[in-house]
Amino acid sequence: MGLVFFVSKDPEELPWTTTKGSINEDSLLWQEAKRHMIVLGRTVTSFLDKVYSNNGTTVDREEMSQLSGPATDAFSAATAAKRVFSPPQKRGPREVKIQYNAKEPDIERVRKHLSKPNLSGSEVGRYTFNYFLTNEVGSK
Repeated sequence: MGLVFFVSKDPEELPWTTTKGSINEDSLLWQEAKRHMIVLGRTVTSFLDKVYSNNGTTVDREEMSQLSGPATDAFSAATAAKRVFSPPQKRGPREVKIQYNAKEPDIERVRKHLSKPNLSGSEVGRYTFNYFLTNEVGSK
């Protein structure tokens, strides 16, 4: 969200319509402010264009919440120190959690075969996935 405040000792200088219900888009002051808003907003809109597709966003809810920062009211936002949006750096490929159930005796057989009796169930799963990826799928 971005906020723009117009302040003047002379209300006639403000870019409002005569009813003060909307902006006078012919106002030179408004046109200049709009140009500044477009420039300042370009970083945000470029980032959003990259993370949204026809299928939705590539940013998960938790990450989007962290990027947007804490909730605030308009007065606090107006009086706060200037902040600059910095899009997150591109990370490597997205990770997907793989979970499945296996019978304890089968997991124990894998542990025994590997001579690693202390492997956790998730470590057995990770090991078998990596083995399959390397030996069945092959490297890139």
